Amino acid sequence: MGAKVYVQGFLRVFRCPACPDVHQVNGTWTWNNSLERPSFHPSILVRSSNGDDAMSICHFVVTDGRMAFRDDCTHKFKGMTVEMPDWE
Repeated sequence: MGAKVYVQGFLRVFRCPACPDVHQVNGTWTWNNSLERPSFHPSILVRSSNGDDAMSICHFVVTDGRMAFRDDCTHKFKGMTVEMPDWE
């Protein structure tokens, strides 16, 4: 198991298996300081526009290196819990 999180100053950056981009949190989220089995609280909500007025939603909780996607997500991982991908 490799590192799941990249630390850049006060940002914690990680890959999302559901989205084409990385996601990040800042110091307002609590973090357990683990790069391999990270936990962030509270939940993370990412809203983005794909350019045609449609809004995509990625909403999840990270606990011990696993992402639990909430039911309000608009992608195929909605309602699923998956292992975070390694940061490469």
